[in-house]
Amino acid sequence: MLIPNKFKMINKKIKSRNIIYLLVQLWHKIHRKRKIKFIYIAGVIVASTFSEVVSLSLIIPFLGILTKPEYLTNHKIFSFLPIDLGSINPFLILSIITAFVILFSFAAGFFRIYTLWQIKKLGAELGSDFSVDVYRRLLYKPYSYYLKIDSSNLIATLTADINDLINMVITPLLNLIASSIVAISLITTLLVINGSLSIITFSIIFSIYFISLKLSDRTLQKLGLKKTLLRSALIKNIQEGFGSIREIKLENNQEFHSKIYKSFDKPLRITQTNIAILSILPKSFVDPAGISIIALLGLFLNLKGGFSNSLPLLGALALGAQKLIPHSQIIYKSWASLKGTKAILIKVIKLLENKIPKENLIGKIKPYTFKKNIRFNNISFNYDQKTGPVLKDINLLLNKGERIGIIGKTGSGKSTLLDLVMGLIRPSNGEILIDSQNLYDPLKPKLLTSWRLSISHVPQNIFLTNATITENIAFGIPKNEINFERVKQVAKQACISKFIEESKDGYSSMTGERGIRLSGGQRQRIGIARALYKRAEILVFDEATSALDNETEELIINSLANLGKEITILFISHRYSTLRNCDRIIKLHKGKIVSEGSFEEMS
Repeated sequence: MLIPNKFKMINKKIKSRNIIYLLVQLWHKIHRKRKIKFIYIAGVIVASTFSEVVSLSLIIPFLGILTKPEYLTNHKIFSFLPIDLGSINPFLILSIITAFVILFSFAAGFFRIYTLWQIKKLGAELGSDFSVDVYRRLLYKPYSYYLKIDSSNLIATLTADINDLINMVITPLLNLIASSIVAISLITTLLVINGSLSIITFSIIFSIYFISLKLSDRTLQKLGLKKTLLRSALIKNIQEGFGSIREIKLENNQEFHSKIYKSFDKPLRITQTNIAILSILPKSFVDPAGISIIALLGLFLNLKGGFSNSLPLLGALALGAQKLIPHSQIIYKSWASLKGTKAILIKVIKLLENKIPKENLIGKIKPYTFKKNIRFNNISFNYDQKTGPVLKDINLLLNKGERIGIIGKTGSGKSTLLDLVMGLIRPSNGEILIDSQNLYDPLKPKLLTSWRLSISHVPQNIFLTNATITENIAFGIPKNEINFERVKQVAKQACISKFIEESKDGYSSMTGERGIRLSGGQRQRIGIARALYKRAEILVFDEATSALDNETEELIINSLANLGKEITILFISHRYSTLRNCDRIIKLHKGKIVSEGSFEEMS
């Protein structure tokens, strides 16, 4: 379950943030095109309000003429007209007013539906804008960022949290604005008709909502935070469960993992239910309160003996209350929703404020043309200050065209060294020179991206998408741009072509999610083919042949040896035999280079 201290700490931070301030911040993140749409919707709301007000205003003369035809000549509402209404057939005027009542009632209904549609449509567009923007900014984050974060938290934000931002912030905010404008206009109209009775009615209705909002304010805020934390925990649990499905089945502990899932799922659903109940609670009191007011008012007017004269007023008040109560409920529900989503607002705004480094916004550039060497000058690296350096005082020269083997025990810093070579992480101390150029020279912002484009990497654990073998080899290339002849060529070099061609669907065979339909060795060979497809000048293999049998490994090593000296290859391996074709082998121990030499010298 949730850690209480974490919940209290985040809740305290959220309470210090003003909802209006957060909404203003969010407004600044909205694209100009969407802001124009806001203005358009405001115009639609005004038209809807006008229709509501006119339909309400017409109910008094309609009921007046309906009960007493002499209402035409006696009431002040018609005194401003420049014609003598007494000479006109009352039924004709009643028919005209009836037509207008029907017309503006349908107009109000149309605008209400159209406004709702536009709000929902804008919400969908904003949801897509925010989701794409957050995802794009996250993709530009440094590689080191992903070594520290919990991916389930990011997945929750990109999916559920942004959906909640739209459904519980943007849409309610627009509904709040729309209903507030309509409600104010209805109240003003009824105040003009009869101020004292209208004030009594509105005071009772709004008092119920105001008290409800005050009582539920803190509860909604806590429930909103709890919902956000529980959902992130649930997604993490799902990822871990499906990611370790083999271990779960081997240990037969499905029930254990199901109980963990339930410990997050049930509280989450109860929390969502509590939020929903609090959002509609006042309506249960407002509806009977409104009916009671109209009933008591009718009784009072009947006792005074002026019921027939007051029927138009009573009808207008009843219709006004009937129109006002739903808008009051929308205002309350929208504000309650906003108060319960401060945690999500803070979370999404923070991600939208992630800056994309200027050196990454350089458009399409060509891969770097590697000419001479890569030089490490006194390189040290540590992931954080607490753990200390992973690499210390590394001085190294890697020449173009060399086959370099890197060996060492687990934790010696081998993969970190390759990440530094590939420009994925920045050294804590020292400098990396590419053909005598500082890889992180601020005056050459394109160099780092260009350098990365010149490298192909084959990790120990190959990530395959649930797509065809062809698409996995030509990873990241649009279907219509894939060079199928090159796919077949690199599949042959990676010793996977025979398996593919003997498959039922050949290169169109599906790999399954994360390549589950393939063996570990087949996945690694597709990963090698993917690296070769890129035609990079530098190939990096991080335990890339560990899942292969000796015969297949030897075939691939020999195939790589024939690539030519224009290709530079770096190997990490625990096995000396894998490095037999290397020009040099570098041995690491506890973050330092302890020895270096040929295969014969090191084996």
